Parts: sequence; C-alpha cells; structure tokens
Amino acid sequence: MTQQSILTGLIIGIVALLIVAAGVMVVFTPGETEPAPGTTVPISKTPTLDEMKALAAEIAGTIDGDALAALKPGDENTSAYIAIRDQFNAARAANPNILYIYTMRKVGNATEYVVDADYGDDGVPIGYVYTPTDADTAFLAGFTGPSAEPYYVDDWGDTVYTATSGYAPIKDASGAVVGLVGVDVGRVITEETLKALAADAAARIDGDALAALKPGDEDTPGHIAVRDQLRAFKAETPGVLYVYTMRKAGNATEYIVNADYGSSNAAAIGEVYVPTEKDTAFLAGFTEPSAEPGIYTEEWGSEIATIISGYAPVKDSSGAIVGLVGVDLGSAETIAKTPAVPKVPTLDEMKVLAADIAARIDGDALAALKPGDESTPAFTAVRDRLNAFRASNPEIVYAYTMRKAGNTTESVVDADYGERSDAYAIGEDYSPDDQDTEFLAGFAGPSAEIESYIYGYAPIRNASGAGVGMLVCIGSGIPIGQERMEALAVEVAGTIDGDAHAALKPGDEKTPAFIAIRDRLAAFRTSNPEIAYIYTVRMVGNDTEYVVDADYGSDNGVAIGGGDYTPTDLDAVYLAGLTEPAAEIYSLIVGYAPVKNSAGAGVGLVCINAGNPITPERASALAANAATRIDGDALAALRPGDENAPAFTAIHDQLRAFKAETPGVVYVYTMRKAGESVEYVVDADYGNGNTPGIGEVCNDTSTMMLAGFTEPSAESKFYVEQWGNETATALSGYAPVRDSTGAVVGLVGVDLGILH
Repeated sequence: MTQQSILTGLIIGIVALLIVAAGVMVVFTPGETEPAPGTTVPISKTPTLDEMKALAAEIAGTIDGDALAALKPGDENTSAYIAIRDQFNAARAANPNILYIYTMRKVGNATEYVVDADYGDDGVPIGYVYTPTDADTAFLAGFTGPSAEPYYVDDWGDTVYTATSGYAPIKDASGAVVGLVGVDVGRVITEETLKALAADAAARIDGDALAALKPGDEDTPGHIAVRDQLRAFKAETPGVLYVYTMRKAGNATEYIVNADYGSSNAAAIGEVYVPTEKDTAFLAGFTEPSAEPGIYTEEWGSEIATIISGYAPVKDSSGAIVGLVGVDLGSAETIAKTPAVPKVPTLDEMKVLAADIAARIDGDALAALKPGDESTPAFTAVRDRLNAFRASNPEIVYAYTMRKAGNTTESVVDADYGERSDAYAIGEDYSPDDQDTEFLAGFAGPSAEIESYIYGYAPIRNASGAGVGMLVCIGSGIPIGQERMEALAVEVAGTIDGDAHAALKPGDEKTPAFIAIRDRLAAFRTSNPEIAYIYTVRMVGNDTEYVVDADYGSDNGVAIGGGDYTPTDLDAVYLAGLTEPAAEIYSLIVGYAPVKNSAGAGVGLVCINAGNPITPERASALAANAATRIDGDALAALRPGDENAPAFTAIHDQLRAFKAETPGVVYVYTMRKAGESVEYVVDADYGNGNTPGIGEVCNDTSTMMLAGFTEPSAESKFYVEQWGNETATALSGYAPVRDSTGAVVGLVGVDLGILH
C-alpha cells in the first residue's frame, strides 16, 4: 500500500538498460580538478541532472571513439574492448556510487550494447539489442548531446534499485558520433533497505502530535510540524517519491499527514483507504517494519507511479503504536485522469467573448462602410481586428459583423473576406426569420445560441471507380439517424456522373453537364424532404471547393470553385467522406453582441462561431468528466422513493449544472446494474414528466453502454430516440461512477445532439 488509493499491486519486470552492481549513494560535483585519463573525480553529494550530464560527458571524453566504432560481436576479448572496459571499471572504483557504465550505438531503428563494464559477470555482450520506447527521450537525446533523467526505480532479475542516469555522445577522431555512454548513479534496494528507511522516517515523527490530529487540523502547528519532518526526510533521501502517515480506523485505514499535502494529489486527514487481501506488507507495517516484495504501478490523482514501498510503525511517548509511516521509492508521470475534453465555450462564455470583441471594433468606422469599401483602410482595420481576436481564441472558427438594413440585415466585415471565396462582402443581405430570436437580440445586448446540423457524406466516383469528389447532404432540424443519413448520401452519390463531375471547372455553371448534376441534386432533395441543402465538393491541394450546388442560381448558391475551405482538426468526419460514407452532428456555438459608435448608439453586431463536432471521443470524455463530479457513495445508497432526499437532490443539481455548462448535451443521467437489468438512478431532467425515477428499468441497453460500467465508452453512431414529447438525434457517451473505495457503483450517461 502506498499513498495512492487505487492499489493495483502489479509487479512489473521492466526491461532495463542497466545491470546493477551494489553501491553506496554519492554524487558528482562539477568544477573539480581535471581527472587523469580513465578516472573521474570523487562524487560527494546527491546528483542533479546537470551533474549527471557532466559526469557522462566526462567519461565519454575518455573513450577512444575509433576503437569503439570498430568493435563487432565476438570482440569481447580483444585489447580494444578490454581497454575501454578497464577505463569504466577504474572510474567506478574511484566512485563507488556508480552502479553501472556502458556504451551503446544505433542500429537501424534499434540500439545495441557495445562495451559493458560488467561484461564477464552480469554484463551483456556486443550486439545485445535494446529497442527504445516513447519513454526513452533522455536516452535517445544522449546520442546528440549530454542528457539525463531523474531518479527512478527499476529491477534487473532479482535486483531492485533506484538510480539517476546520465548520457553523452562518444565521437571518433573526425568528430562524428559513434555511440553514447550511459552512467547510472544510485543504490540497490533490498527488503532490509526499505524497512530501515521506513523505520528512520518513523523515528523522526512526534507520535503524540500525530495521534491528536483530526480532520480539519491541516493548518494546525501539530500537522505542519509532522509534515515538515516528512518533507525533510524526503528531501535528504534520494529516490523517495512519496512519504505519508496512516492509522487504523475500524476495519479501514485513513491518512493523517502527507509530505505533499497542499498538492492536488495528496490526501487530507481522514481520507479513507480500505485494505485488500494484497495489502499484507502494508498491514504488517502497523506492528513492525515491513516492505513490499517488488515493484508495482499505482495511480493517484493525476499521476501514475512505478514504486516499491516500505512501512514502519509510529509510536507515541508511551511506546504505543499510533499509526505507520509509508515510504515509496520510485518515479511518477502525469496522466490525464479522464479523457481530454476539447474546449467548447458555454453560451455564457460566448456572450462574454462576443462582447469583448464588439468593444474593440470602431463603431463609427463600421457604420460608414458601404459596398465597394472592402479595400479601404477602415474595412481592413476591422477585418484584422476580427482575425487577431480569432487567432487568440482558437475555439472561434468564424467571426463577422452585420447591421440592420430596413427589414433585413446585411454583412459588413467578414474576417475571411479576401481569403475565402464564399466570405461575405459588404451589403450581402440576410432576411431573419422566426428562428432568429437570439441573432436579433444581439443587436441590443450579448446573446448566444446553438445551431446544430446533421451532415451526410459519400464519395463520388468516376467510371474507373476512383474518387473524384464528395457529395454533402445536410438535414437540419429533422430527426434522422446516422445510418439513414449515410444511406441518403450514398444513394444520390451513385446517381452522379463522376467523369462529368471531375471535368467541371469554374465558368461551367451553364453547361449541360453542370445543369444535369444540379437538377439531379434538386430532384433528390424534393423527394427527400429531410434534406435541407445538398452540394458536392472536391479536394484542391489542401483545400476543398464547391463543385455543384443544388441552389446555384439563387441568392445562396455557390459557383464552381467557390467556398474554398481548408479543413481543420474538427473536420475528421468531413474528410472521411471523400473515401467512404460518413455522417455527423456538427454544432456551432454562436455568440452575438452589439457594436456601438462613439455616441453609444448600436450600429450593428458582431457574430462569432465556435465549432463543436459531436464525436464518440467527445461523448466518452464528457461522460468521464461528469462521472468525477458524482458522489458514488451517495448514488449507491439511493433507493426508489428517495427522489426528495438531500442526496438525490445534490446529484440532481450536479447533473443539471453539468448540462447547463456543456453545449450540446440534451440528456445526462445515472444508471446502475440491478441483477441482470440496468436501472435509472438520477436524471438531470427528473421532475419534467418525461424522465424516469429511481429504479425504473432501462429496456434498451447496448454493448457500449454496458462497457461504460468498466471504462469510458461511447456509441459509434448517432441515433434517433423518442422520449415523452421530445425527439432527439443524439450520440451517447458513458463512464463509470465509483465510490470512495474505488468500486464501480453505476455509470453516468451523456447524450449529445439535437432536440426536435
């Protein structure tokens, strides 16, 4: 058992670059007198990374690079090999803290050992291959210049050690790099070492002060004194990753003082850990010094650690045991506790962003712009300001300004004008309809809304079967599932003459070939009213451009070569449609704010759009995020009829807050297993008449939903679902909810999409 609360007890055998010889910890001190060839200066303190780099560089400088480069497998008994090996052993003899010295060189995508100081004992011969992994950044850097990595714990056979490593390139007479030297400073860790370390730490702790501490005492002198004792021990003991104290609490145990208290990963007084059958050594530590038998990995907060642990009892002034101290040797790396959720602004955040950029626009200059002024300094100044704002807020994909013109509205400055052929020029009109309430409200004050669309894609092929473009359908505001949308795209794409489509070029809008394809698209839309808009595109370099638009000839139609667009990271599904059928729900979070002149009068509005494609990855990540907010112990305790209980209300409010701050979420709810069934527990919409109460059985489980009881998961396709008087086109993500012991007690489901 260590500081972490999720004990895996996984003993891992790490393939090491090292072979360990016993040693005592000391460290390199730079600035000493230059050593004689084949030796290094004595090392007197715990090494820093810079000192390890210097030590490796010093040893590398003593090696005959030409001789090393010439060594081949079988040359282990040659004078050239023995000379280099003897240099290493002389250096190690002068510095008994050095565990191991060796050389390696690159061989294709792998590396191989050359001279090993321990060859003849435990060392490896020339040509022994090691294939680097993603974790070997410092090692690989050593082929270019001196590098080092901090303390870590590792094992080789039955030997466990902590060490820090330095690397440096070896060069031949011409200055070419022919390999690297690796030097490891550290010590072998035995069971007795761990016990002694833990006992040393325990002897420094004021047991009377420790026993008196209770939850909430983290800022008291007693807690601070013990914490500082633990910190001092950690600082002076190389390789210590965590050091902490615990005590028994009934059948469980609880944390008391942690050296790292104050960081996000450290436990407060009273945080419970329930031991398992794997915790034999941990529990023994309440009686006498004990140690884990080997290395294991464990997760705590945002870190995953590779460690080996020792424990010892802490006693008060009367000699009574009042707890234990745990000492973990090893290394840790930061991990994402939950899958990363791409940043998408909330509606309130979009209002703030829109108001921010609106306040930066010169309203008098904007009001004076008229059609044809697109090349004037005034237009360019506003456009540049919009683009600078977008560059500093990468979630924004579009930004433009509009103003009222009689009973309609018109474009003024579009950030993409001059860059995209479909960008608005001054004076292009748009007539608002009944759906544009937030847009019109933006002329008076900040407002925001979500605009969601369903896109279907399918490749268009020529007579030889090669893809020559893509057909895009948009079904907006109409319930339609992914399979249906993909099928519609495939159906109409199959009716298009790919050879004729490929031959179209700008200016061909009046040719029979263009008209035939346009009429076919328009007829298909007429016979399938769920399709609001339909057009074809093709790749041109790194961009896509329109080819045939069913609306060409109307005010909103785009000509061949228009609408050129450079796909971004948000466009994975869109690009997939060039080779296979695909469909997606794509939402824009739209913010509006009025632009005012120097007198304070509104002269227009600014509009900014943030892209928000709804993907399985986003759905599962959001579910995992929501799951961390839920009290698993409270969820597990809820029973039918508890809908008015404080615990139900608390979880209900957490879910509602999550939904309110996450654009695109239409439903969020919790579920749990009940025998062979799955039942609802708390739904964010409970009380609206269409939502289940505690214990209502879900009759429509899926493989991915059930997987969500183990790890974050998501449905692969969006679907249409009827719930009461509402119809949703949605994609669902799931993630497990855990109680304070780490046990799964349910899941949270997050449905992203459109309510119709």
